Amino acid sequence: MKKITAGFTEKEKPLMENLCDAALKLLTKEYEYHMMDFLVDAENHFGMTSEDFVKFDDRALLILSEDDNTFNQACKDALISVMTNPIVVTNITGGHLALLVKLDKYADTVSDYIKERVNLI
Repeated sequence: MKKITAGFTEKEKPLMENLCDAALKLLTKEYEYHMMDFLVDAENHFGMTSEDFVKFDDRALLILSEDDNTFNQACKDALISVMTNPIVVTNITGGHLALLVKLDKYADTVSDYIKERVNLI
């Protein structure tokens, strides 16, 4: 995981490597059980359709890294299609964990989204 640093700057690459090293040290059986429980819970939502998300019409922001290897394009397309009128941002590189390394970019993206929504009210 720490060797997949395409899309990161030279400054960000060691941050990602250190993050991966720390994460591997923290992985425990309890955490694995927690993640399995999470996946079982998520399975209960697999049958959701666009009708389940109507209350969020035009109020969903999806930040999807184009080079995400954790969630492939089919997963991203399914998420986009189940939402009603989502705003989709794909210009953040670095894969699924880019949020942890490019926090400023994510924060700016979410802030801009909120500011646009406040101005529409």
